[in-house]
Amino acid sequence: MWWPPRAAFLAFATQLRLTIPPVVNTPSYNMSEAKAFSFKSGNGRFTPQDLVELPRPGAGVANAAGDLVLVPVSGYSFADKK
Repeated sequence: MWWPPRAAFLAFATQLRLTIPPVVNTPSYNMSEAKAFSFKSGNGRFTPQDLVELPRPGAGVANAAGDLVLVPVSGYSFADKK
């Protein structure tokens, strides 16, 4: 069976071992230099509270004709606590 030169090269290339290069000069992370984390709020910011207060659609229920659907929507308000 005759093999073209490119196919022979590909067969050889699949037998090469892959090695992970050694890690050199990696900076260490110092916990004492870490900044204190805090949530930022204000106008124009999307906060975790905004995410919780978004309306959540439920499962839709179609009418008998199948041309309309009723979708219940629930949500939470931090002001009302419900």
